[in-house]
Amino acid sequence: MHSQQISQLSLDSNPLVTTRSAILAVRRFAETGENLAATKLVAEISILLRLPQTAIATAQTIFTRFYCLPNASQYPIKDVVLASVFLAAKVEECARNIKDIVNVYFAIQIFNASPNKQDACFTDIPYDTYNEYKDAIINTEIAILARLGFNVNVQHPHGFMVNYLQSLGLASIEKKEFAQFCWNCLNDMTEIMVYFQPNVIACAVIYYAAKKYKLALPVVPPWWELFDATLEDIEILCQHLNALYLKDKQ
Repeated sequence: MHSQQISQLSLDSNPLVTTRSAILAVRRFAETGENLAATKLVAEISILLRLPQTAIATAQTIFTRFYCLPNASQYPIKDVVLASVFLAAKVEECARNIKDIVNVYFAIQIFNASPNKQDACFTDIPYDTYNEYKDAIINTEIAILARLGFNVNVQHPHGFMVNYLQSLGLASIEKKEFAQFCWNCLNDMTEIMVYFQPNVIACAVIYYAAKKYKLALPVVPPWWELFDATLEDIEILCQHLNALYLKDKQ
C-alpha cells in the first residue's frame, strides 16, 4: 500500500528552492498567519512530548519545506503538523509513538476550547477516531518524504550561532541576555530557514541583536564576512524578523 502511494507521487528534483521569489512566496504564506499558527502548534506538541530543541526545529522546518511546495495545500495543515512531529522525532533519534502524538494534540484542542482553562481535562479519544488520525499521519508522512525527495535532515543554525558568539566574545555571563535574545530569534524564524544556509541565519540574528542592544561589532573587516555571510542576505533576514515582531505587536 505504502509503496503504491509513493509511486503515485511526483518527486521534486530540487525541493529546496533558494531564489528570492521563493523567499517572497514563503513570506506571503507567513503573512496569512497559517504558517505561524502551525509552527506554534508544532512547538506546543513537541514540548508536551518532551522532545529536544533540535527535534522541535527539525519538525518546524520539515513542515515549512513541505507546505511551501506546489499543491501541498491539498493536505490538511493538521495532518502535516502531526506527521512533521512524528517524522522529525525519528530523524533526531527521539521517536514518539503515534498514539502519544494524537493524545497530546487532542489535549491541546480540549484546553484551547475550554472556557475555563483551569477546569480543562483530557479525555480518551474514541478508538475509531484514533485510527483515522493514525492513517492520516502515516499517509502524510509518506507524502512528505516523497515530495521532499527523502531530504529531511536539517542542519540547524543554533550551533553556528554559539560558535560565532564565542568568537566575537559575546558568550560571557555578562552577555547572557544578548545570547538568549539571539537564541529566541532563531526559534522565531523557522519558516525562512528553508532558504538560507545556517551560517547566514546565525550571522543575521547576531546582527539583529547587536542593533537592538546597540552593541558595536567589528566592521573592518566586516565580522560577518569571516563567517561566509553577505550583508544582503543578513538584511533580508532582519527585515523578516522586523515584520514578524511587528505582526506580533498588532
